[in-house]
Amino acid sequence: PSGKVESALALVENETGAVKALVGGRKYEVKRGFNRATQLSRQPGSAFKPIAVYAPAIELNYINYSTAIADEPSSYDDDNSPWPRNYDRVFGYYGSSVTTYKALAVSLNTVAVKVLNMVGPETAYGFCENKFGISTLVDVDDNVFDEKTGKRMIDKTMSLGLGGLTYGTSPYELCAAYVPLGNGGTYTTPHCYTKVVNSRGEVILDTEKTNQTIQAVSEQTAFIMNKLLQGVANIGTAYEVRNSSNGLPVAGKTGTSSDAKDFWLVTLNPYYVMTVWQGYDEPAYMSTSIRETKAATSAIMDEITEGLEYKNFPDAPDGVCSASFCAASGDSPSAECPDVLTGWYKTGYGPQATCIHALAPVQETKTEADFNLE
Repeated sequence: PSGKVESALALVENETGAVKALVGGRKYEVKRGFNRATQLSRQPGSAFKPIAVYAPAIELNYINYSTAIADEPSSYDDDNSPWPRNYDRVFGYYGSSVTTYKALAVSLNTVAVKVLNMVGPETAYGFCENKFGISTLVDVDDNVFDEKTGKRMIDKTMSLGLGGLTYGTSPYELCAAYVPLGNGGTYTTPHCYTKVVNSRGEVILDTEKTNQTIQAVSEQTAFIMNKLLQGVANIGTAYEVRNSSNGLPVAGKTGTSSDAKDFWLVTLNPYYVMTVWQGYDEPAYMSTSIRETKAATSAIMDEITEGLEYKNFPDAPDGVCSASFCAASGDSPSAECPDVLTGWYKTGYGPQATCIHALAPVQETKTEADFNLE
């Protein structure tokens, strides 16, 4: 690839939706330069799963914190081809079925697509566009066609759940989309100023009048999603950022586009959401590791939060309760369950059955060949 690996960053305040920082690339002194934080549009990969898959599914009560879902590809089109692959190209590594908590933490593609199939791509598309402020999605009426094949492009497909978008999204928009998952469910149009006043003191522009503030998801869904994303930082793919933010609680999600052309990391603490993108201006495989993105993000967030008073994410709202579950089955644990975790549920939507736990057989993982994936 030509040039150096570039990076971009967006930082948005949870409480107000105010944009606190934008980094458009390596160089900041370029006049009228390309601002990658706002103008770049790239495939977000798995960083799109929380807003396109899991938040809508919890909001609509298709799944809960510990719903167990099969970790295997399925057929979603007319030719019955099994899809998708997991990042490590194996299936069943964590068990034939995996809980929501674990599947999101380790970013299983198979489970994400199964959950999207419950919600429906059209409904998920509506959440992304109307609730989370993603403006780059493509519908039939947009009349977008692939330049090489002539095929009509549309984002109301199963690929939506894996961040496989026609145009992608920007760090700026993805950052703002995560804000509801850190503040109790409220989305506010991200803004870089509050008012513009002329020399006579008259208000020319006022974001309080022009910005949109909506309840993107319920407080209950936002709280549960936040707990799930804390799991990603504690035991999952964003493990390296768990100790960032100077002791504040941390949640997060990683994303890698096809062929490792784009790395994404979204980090949340009670004050801010920060999104970092890394890649080449001309999309190309990166030999660098996403761990470098995580390390840089941790260092930046540490500096941003230095000296801030300790606070937590919003408390559990009415209508949410905690309950124990078997880490293997997702059901209420019995005395035989060796690994018991605490989950968070909407009232009435917790585990409904008690686990019948037998000694597990030797774990059998499957590869792509088992599903005729080429």
